[in-house]
Amino acid sequence: MNVTVDCDVSPGAVARWWATALAAKLDGDWGTAARVNLPADGAPRLLFIQVPEPKHGKNRVHLDLLADDRDTEVERLTGLGATVVARHDEAGESWTVMQDPYGNEFCVN
Repeated sequence: MNVTVDCDVSPGAVARWWATALAAKLDGDWGTAARVNLPADGAPRLLFIQVPEPKHGKNRVHLDLLADDRDTEVERLTGLGATVVARHDEAGESWTVMQDPYGNEFCVN
């Protein structure tokens, strides 16, 4: 299975960022598409494809990254160029909403 991310900038650049962020392997960069293989057996691949239109509004689907230490992971991802959008603590759950350097939202739990 692939999880596909539409990119209005270089799919290769976005894929390289995610490969670094997830300690994963860039599996191909074909100019208009790029793919990242996640290290876990059976994990979906991330496919980044070029689209002509920019993103408008919030992503309808996003990745939730599970971390042993959320604050440390948020700091690490910020060091890679991600930004914090919001912090939430609701119903006994805490998570941080972030954006990669290309505007794609994701959460760190």
